[in-house]
Order: sequence, then C-alpha cells, then structure tokens
Amino acid sequence: MRLSVKTMVLVLLLVGVPAAWADSLIKVNIHTDAMPAMGVAESDEINTLWLGKDKLRDDREGQSVIVNLDDKKLYVIRHDVKVYHELDLPLDLKSLVSPEEAAQFEMMAQQMEMKVQITPTDQVQEIAGYTAKLYKIDLSNPMGMAMELEIWMSDDVGLDAAAFKKLYMEMLSAQPMGADWIKQIMEIDGFRVRQNTKVKM
Repeated sequence: MRLSVKTMVLVLLLVGVPAAWADSLIKVNIHTDAMPAMGVAESDEINTLWLGKDKLRDDREGQSVIVNLDDKKLYVIRHDVKVYHELDLPLDLKSLVSPEEAAQFEMMAQQMEMKVQITPTDQVQEIAGYTAKLYKIDLSNPMGMAMELEIWMSDDVGLDAAAFKKLYMEMLSAQPMGADWIKQIMEIDGFRVRQNTKVKM
C-alpha cells in the first residue's frame, strides 16, 4: 500500500534592523496532514531561524543548531538535557564514527540516494507579500520512496539567498545522508517562500 503525507511550509516574514547584515528572523510555519495508517496525527509547528553575517541559528523541537563560519564551527544544542556538541567545519562525519559505522552510513546513503527532476513553470503568485515562481520537483530512490514537491521561489525577499543557502548547507552537513539532492534544489535561484510536499512509500 502506498501512503502519502502532504506537508506545507510557508516562510512568513523577515524582521531585522535595516542596517548592513543586521540579524534577520525567519519564521517557517509547517503543517503536516494526518496519516492514520502510520499513526501520524495532523500537526502544526513553527521553525525559527536567525540569519546574520556568516552565522545561522535554527531552532526547532527543543534543539538548536548554530553555524558560525567565522570560527568554522557547528554547534548542536539540546535544551532539554542542557548538553551541546561542538564540531569543526567542514564537517567530516566519517571521522566521528568507527570504520564499520562509516561503511554502514555509506551503504544507507546509496540506498536512499534520491534521483531529482526539477521542472520550472510559468506560474507566478504573490505569497506573503512576495512575488514567487513555481518549480515542480520529483524525487525517487531505489527503496521505492517518492516525493512530489511544489516550491515557490522569490527574488523579492531582500535577503542574500546565496549566503543563506551556503550556511544552510553547512548545517545539513551534520546529516549522514540526503544532502546531495537538497543541494540541487538549493541551486534554484531565489528564496523559498512556500513548499508543498507529498511523500509516497
């Protein structure tokens, strides 16, 4: 049986002092539809990101991830147990685990590797006050997982999208797999202001 979940992500607003590289606040509203067959309830959450010059902080689910390119460090903070981890950038996950675990990560990454097809469209819409263009993206992997994404990208947000994407990719380097296909999506021009995702398994 194939099950699907539709997740909607909307970047709402940027708040900051109108000075060069003042910190900007990005709030992302995330809505997930219910999937009773897998015990997933309908939910809403807010992901908060702070963007500064060569720095990014991502707050969600009781955890913060901070990228600081000045110090070439990545910090993972677990607020519930009051513990943090400090990692050097660029991050080399293989150096943090045993050779056996590194081999397992490599095998899992190959199995989960996503094939990406990006299709630009001519559809333009105003979202949260920004003019955005729609891109349709199809993802699939050898394990039978498939995702259909609708991403609305805008050049009107007023942020340095390239700088943000660079910092965000450094943060994603802490994940053992999945960064390659996200990098391809990150190469789309503009700043993502809305995303609809349907997952099939």
